[in-house]
Amino acid sequence: MNHQECGAEPIVATLSSDDYLGLPVEFGFEDPEVATAHVRLVGPTGTVHLDLADQVVREGRGGGDYDRRRAGIVEGGPYTLSVQAVTSDDVRGPAASCTFDLVVGPARPDVLPVLGEPGVYPPFMPAGGVGVGGVFVVIPRVGGDAVAYEYGISDDPDARPAALSTVEVDPDGNVEIPVVPTSPGAHYLSVVGVDAAGLRGGWVSQRFDVAKGAPVRPRPATTVTESVDDAPGDGRLPVDIHLSSELANLHGVFPMGEAIVRSSTGAELGRTTFDTMSERVLLDQAALGTGFRDVQVEYRQFAGATPVVTTARVCGGSCSFSGGKVSVGSDTGRVSVTTDLTARVSGFSPAPASYTYQWLRDGKALKGATTKDYLGVPTDQGHRIAVRVTAHGPRMTPRSVTSSSVLVGDRDEMHADYGVKFTAFDWEHYFSYQTSHDGETAGWPGSGYTVEMLSATPGSRAYTTSTGPADGSAMWFEISGYVEGQGWSGQKVQKTDKVPYVGSIGGKRRLEAIRIDTAGPVSPYYDVFYRVYVPGRGWLGWATNGGTSGMIGYGSRIEGVQIKVLRHGTTPTASGTGNAPSYSRSTQKQVHVEAFMDPSKVWRVPMGGGSTAGRAESISAPQRLNAVRVDLDGRYSGSVQVSAKVKGDGWRAYVGNDRTAGSTGLGLPTSAYRMRLTGTMADHYRLYYRTYVQGIGWLGWAHDGAASGTSSYTARPTAVQVLLVPKGEAAPRSGYGRAAYRS
Repeated sequence: MNHQECGAEPIVATLSSDDYLGLPVEFGFEDPEVATAHVRLVGPTGTVHLDLADQVVREGRGGGDYDRRRAGIVEGGPYTLSVQAVTSDDVRGPAASCTFDLVVGPARPDVLPVLGEPGVYPPFMPAGGVGVGGVFVVIPRVGGDAVAYEYGISDDPDARPAALSTVEVDPDGNVEIPVVPTSPGAHYLSVVGVDAAGLRGGWVSQRFDVAKGAPVRPRPATTVTESVDDAPGDGRLPVDIHLSSELANLHGVFPMGEAIVRSSTGAELGRTTFDTMSERVLLDQAALGTGFRDVQVEYRQFAGATPVVTTARVCGGSCSFSGGKVSVGSDTGRVSVTTDLTARVSGFSPAPASYTYQWLRDGKALKGATTKDYLGVPTDQGHRIAVRVTAHGPRMTPRSVTSSSVLVGDRDEMHADYGVKFTAFDWEHYFSYQTSHDGETAGWPGSGYTVEMLSATPGSRAYTTSTGPADGSAMWFEISGYVEGQGWSGQKVQKTDKVPYVGSIGGKRRLEAIRIDTAGPVSPYYDVFYRVYVPGRGWLGWATNGGTSGMIGYGSRIEGVQIKVLRHGTTPTASGTGNAPSYSRSTQKQVHVEAFMDPSKVWRVPMGGGSTAGRAESISAPQRLNAVRVDLDGRYSGSVQVSAKVKGDGWRAYVGNDRTAGSTGLGLPTSAYRMRLTGTMADHYRLYYRTYVQGIGWLGWAHDGAASGTSSYTARPTAVQVLLVPKGEAAPRSGYGRAAYRS
């Protein structure tokens, strides 16, 4: 036990600085079959401190350095330690025991810098300077266990000082150690307690850092801030007293000490002891008085310490701020063109506890613009921006000041940067894949190549943009893609080159449709428009703000993409094709259209929704779309009704599902159609349709009972398209701005 042989008589185990925390035990057996040992330690009151059943025995020997703190082993006794051999067959031998009393050296003390000295030396914070004296106080954790302390200073944290000095404990139980640094940098003050018998305890090492060059003045021992009075009228005013941050990185029983607040006449207003770095004190309001008052804070760091006095000004009530100014500033450029603005406040006296902000446009408050920083928006251009700041403090009358206004000049708008990758080409490293901008074509329409990936982000010289949600970003795209065989998926990032994209890379899968929406603080001021080029269809119509662009379920590839970001309320010119932004096979298969051509007297093959029934091309022979049959087999109840405008009859009555609308045998020309949904289908869908007229091309889209075609029977319609559009989705836009019905 503790390197002493046990016998019939009790022994005394003395723990000093060399093995202060561990209780060293060794045991041995002559029997080579012993595999483990059962170790048990019982204290003087019968408490079991150790009960270790499987202590390993190797070559007949075992033991350990048992942590006395974890086991609760304290100075005193008697303790009884028993060891019992256990073989590999779990055969147990008789227990050997050892009785001992434990004597422990002084506990490790706490060491901290003394405030109020010319040099105050906290750890990891360069302070003081060469030749600038400071003091450390040694505070015992167990009162009276040390009669003196030995100490020394070294530059090596792992080495004991070469020379030690001794200082006796003063009547208050503390020890003060003066230091006068002779070199800058990190130093280590090592301290150990010594008891009356000369036994040393555990060492403690306190780092302190000495500043290079000019001496660093210590911070005030205490500072005072005023706090909100949660109980007005009780005759007491709350203030918060904060200890110097030079005590913040210490370990042990800190913070510590006592503070007394006195009036300028010396009357005590309140006091507190410190258990945290800040404590609240309730001051006697009557003794303090009203208006601004100077108070003194006397801080006594430890028993016997000289008080450190600091002065502060507090408000006893009915106080007003003076001064104060604010200006509109920016850390990113000239305030007239940048979008990241900030309020720069100074000059208020006393220092306010807080500020509130209100940004102004042409002198009027901007809704929601109530923080220190303001992100300019596009509608600011040509207007004057200012900020009003109001200072607040406990028992203080708020004071507001307004900055000079700044005229906002022309700012760069938001743009779209994007590009595509085809299945036929390998990935190119160190290539941005965003080489097209603001409506330019990314890809090769008509080439036969298949787009598998789209990369797109907004960009602006005035705004910060990003590929996704990010602090400080004004806008980003929320983008998803419909991939062949996989369906919809969100944006990913290519691993090696960090390129954001939707679709797939290297899988030879078609990107069949896309959705793009704007997000971020300025997104309400912009709309994103996008369209894709599909073989056999050409450019589809413009989709916008999260709508679908592409063809889903048709096995169609995309060969080109165009994207634009426009100021809200602005729209691009409609696609000349007049196509819808998107086509979904699962939606359009609910409707079929047959075209009757005259004079050939032929019903053409039924076509699904969105496809052309008839002949949408220049025809030299005098063919005419003279009748249609529209059949609806919908997901919901209801049907489709069609009315035709026939020469001699005008508008005929509506006919129902799969019934003939128009003329098939009397040689009477038909010039226009009207269509509508009935039943529950009309609650879920809108019905769009358009007519192709020889010599003109596709007319505009009509919907839900409006006329499509011409009033003149001499004009020759030759084809029709019928389109189901789920309510809430974007309607197709007419090509070239053409009307759906021409007179």
